[in-house]
Amino acid sequence: LWLRLSGGTGVIAVLIQILDSPSNWTYHLRKRFPLYIWPILTAGVIFLDWRHTQEWKANGRVSVLQTQLLGTGLQDQGNDNVT
Repeated sequence: LWLRLSGGTGVIAVLIQILDSPSNWTYHLRKRFPLYIWPILTAGVIFLDWRHTQEWKANGRVSVLQTQLLGTGLQDQGNDNVT
């Protein structure tokens, strides 16, 4: 507080030291970010895939995978033969 009242460059130095210190909570978050983000992303992708599969099975809807990537459409929807 005293450095802030006195003005000068001491305030900037103190702020840089506070933000760069390992005791700061953001330091641990930044260092462990990959440990936290990959399980969250994986769970999100699994949930989206599961939800899409449930909607697709319940509604008889043609999947985006079938229409865009495989090039098949509604004509193959009634075909139960798996080859």
